[in-house]
Amino acid sequence: MDTADLPPIIPFSELRSRGWSRAAVEQALDDGDLVWLRRGWYAVPRPSIDGPAWEQARAEHLHRLDLELRRRPGHAASHTSAALVHGLSLSISPEAPLDLTAVRRSQTSRRDPGLTLHKSASDLAGVDHVGGRLVTTLPRTVADFLRMRTLPHGVALLDDALRRQLIDTVGVRRELDRQVRWRGRPRALGVLALADPARESWAESYTFANLHLRGIPLPLHQVEILDEDGTFLGRVDGLWPEVGVVGECDGQGKYFIGPEGRPPEQVVLGNLAAERARQGAMEARGLTFVRWSPSEVRDDPDEVVGRIRSAFYAGVPTRFTGYAVWRGEARRLPFEAGTPSVEADTLRHRRTRRRPR
Repeated sequence: MDTADLPPIIPFSELRSRGWSRAAVEQALDDGDLVWLRRGWYAVPRPSIDGPAWEQARAEHLHRLDLELRRRPGHAASHTSAALVHGLSLSISPEAPLDLTAVRRSQTSRRDPGLTLHKSASDLAGVDHVGGRLVTTLPRTVADFLRMRTLPHGVALLDDALRRQLIDTVGVRRELDRQVRWRGRPRALGVLALADPARESWAESYTFANLHLRGIPLPLHQVEILDEDGTFLGRVDGLWPEVGVVGECDGQGKYFIGPEGRPPEQVVLGNLAAERARQGAMEARGLTFVRWSPSEVRDDPDEVVGRIRSAFYAGVPTRFTGYAVWRGEARRLPFEAGTPSVEADTLRHRRTRRRPR
């Protein structure tokens, strides 16, 4: 029988209503036209996805989510799963569990293999339909994500949402004010304190927040650097003006940005040469550079922290002969510009113990 008109995920009862016999289902399974998922549930095989691993992980997560939403009509996608549905920027592993929240009031949460069912203190009013899926609203989704994921992941997601003007911090704070004493709320408030849409990529936001948790102060972001004559030399990911040090996050994507039709190898080589020339011009005028990749910060953050601290110690801001443009003003180094900060110890929720009577 033809599977072209079947939904991606379908229960056996619906197959029967469409005229499928058990023998026809067995034959479709043998031919590879249907895939058995679990007792009473089947799926039409999806075409293979060509693309980066993160795109494949995202597609697989959404595929599993569609199954669970059909099986559990009283639930909405939430937390990380809802963030994917809303198209937010996040990192996800292929094994990441699904997140569903009960639409009606429920008293307990539970974890099943590959699935977390979150309780709801009251009937869940903040739900939308996005792409045919029942999902928590964007402000609620962001608030839940910030509470449950690590601070660097939360900062990266919120920066991106603010940069794309999908949401504002007022809406997120309003949701968090409804979640007093909820798990992870202090962490979410820490993310709000550090959020800055001036950071231009997920990698920048993630790495600078990760390093900040290890004692590195946040720099000024996307600062324009001029030479002694006021000629533009470039814009840097981060500048610590007190010590004359520049921090640069080398995400792979930026080196592939170039004119359409140009071979990728030429684009990468051209961008690398331009990057070296830009850095050389700034170093020649007295700035000190530290570079890292997201994988270095993820896998060995202490090594990156050590290199940054060494640069802080070696930096001589008065040696810089050019200018840094901050808030529309070309300034000589050093100068102080307060940046937000959080202490790692303040991000954990501590329940107050009741005194025995």
